[in-house]
Amino acid sequence: MQSITGAKQAESLTFSVIIPTFNRPEYLRRSLESLVKQRFSRDRFEVIVVDDGGTIPAQTVVAEYEQRISVTVCRQKRAGAAAARNTGALKARAKYLAFMDDDCRADPEWLHELETAFATGTCRSLHGGCIVNGAPENVFAEVGELILAVIRDYYRPEPGGMYFFRATNLAAAAADFCGAGGFDVDFRTAEDRELCDRWLHRGGFLVYVPNARVAHFNRLSFRGFCRQHFLYGKGAFRFHKVRRARNSGEFHFKFLVFYLHVFRAAFTPTRSSVSDKLLLLLVWQAMNVAGFLAEMLAHFRSRKERKGR
Repeated sequence: MQSITGAKQAESLTFSVIIPTFNRPEYLRRSLESLVKQRFSRDRFEVIVVDDGGTIPAQTVVAEYEQRISVTVCRQKRAGAAAARNTGALKARAKYLAFMDDDCRADPEWLHELETAFATGTCRSLHGGCIVNGAPENVFAEVGELILAVIRDYYRPEPGGMYFFRATNLAAAAADFCGAGGFDVDFRTAEDRELCDRWLHRGGFLVYVPNARVAHFNRLSFRGFCRQHFLYGKGAFRFHKVRRARNSGEFHFKFLVFYLHVFRAAFTPTRSSVSDKLLLLLVWQAMNVAGFLAEMLAHFRSRKERKGR
């Protein structure tokens, strides 16, 4: 991908926090409230809210916080979270970019921990923080976080590996992020996975920052859970197609070991029953496969149509 060009940096700013949002004013309000509570000098960070074409203007919520923190809102036509994050990066004026979602709340030490990681880490590093489940009473959110926690805890960053950081809690030097081309806007899901793989392919590093925590309040329904993992399956097909196109190398993934860890994690005592978690893990896998196959069929159908012209 080609590089993108960010705004001129302001020397006084360390972080530009970028939050994409779409028609979730109450979530956004709580997210901004968590940034007000940061134990980090308010004149050293700015917040950029990107309204992704919502019918409920984000400006209404942002206006409540303009006297408390440096926060601005920019609006774009509906283009998805990847494009919204890139829009925020183009407007950012700080040395570092920190991404979080509108349904997340940052720990008070979040920015401080990220700053420490950048100060002690290597150059060209993409930093991912810890994401905790903010809705433990929601079994669908719990199972979703369970799967991603296994990836985080049992895999390590290596070319062709399973490891990646989620855009829900992600940070990078603005120059490095823009130089890498930002998020691939062709991805509606798995854009963070693709970015991490591309980052490693370009010779960069992935650094996990466990103390840089955000809580994710993902209040899913069964229908939402199915839709989410169907879309993840579609994104997985696009991800592997892009990897092959840029010769990212062999994909190293031990399926048996991964599923063993996932299903074993379901037996960890939580509010949800083991049987509910196991059932949803089967649904997760079925929807992933269905999404992957749907995208694969669409790809071959499109290729056949192009050849027929």
